[in-house]
Amino acid sequence: MLLHNLLDLICKAKKETPYRREEALIPRFSVTERIQHSILAICFILLAISGFALKFPDSPLAWPFQLFSCGAVVRRWVHIGCATAFIGLSIYHLFYLMSTSRGRGQLKLLKPRWQDLRDAKNVIIRYFNSSAASVKLPHYSYMEKTEYWALIWGSIIMTITGLLLYFVNVTLSNLPLWVTNLATTIHFWEAVLATLAIAVWHGYWVVFDPEVYPLNLTWLTGQSHTVKRESKL
Repeated sequence: MLLHNLLDLICKAKKETPYRREEALIPRFSVTERIQHSILAICFILLAISGFALKFPDSPLAWPFQLFSCGAVVRRWVHIGCATAFIGLSIYHLFYLMSTSRGRGQLKLLKPRWQDLRDAKNVIIRYFNSSAASVKLPHYSYMEKTEYWALIWGSIIMTITGLLLYFVNVTLSNLPLWVTNLATTIHFWEAVLATLAIAVWHGYWVVFDPEVYPLNLTWLTGQSHTVKRESKL
């Protein structure tokens, strides 16, 4: 991820033509989808902070909870509350994808295809050879599909391991101890991986990508510039 984004940044930085252009806007996210994204962002941030604070109570990440005399209780319930909201959002998102025409349409656009691999190959070739043909990317490119399905997979992993740890007495009563230990390890490292993915991958395309810097406002407006759908490297 880091190498891909670094190559993208270097190639775009070499271009003299500014990326801030008056381009036609195309609809991208509905109001419902933007609300889902906002709730997801809030839950993710609070889960990351409270989760690492639970793991490392004396770290700088735990300082907001140290303001309370019962900081340990506060960070635990913040984590549980946000996890509950996250699971509820996941269930709603699944319902949205399956039961609405808009959701089914979005799911169809997000379906991985062999063309995505060819697009990725051609974009990487373009990074190293500026004279290669420009790459026309679909509504959701391989980059966005990778991020979306990584989120889905990570959500499943975190939900399963999180429930095993929340109902730890039930888990210990019915399953071997190694299951709890494994769930703890997986839950922590998946959280680390997810945080790094958001910082390195999502953070680049939303903030540091020269085409959208200083901020991609699609998550607020629901619209994106047509220029973003074509690689100009």
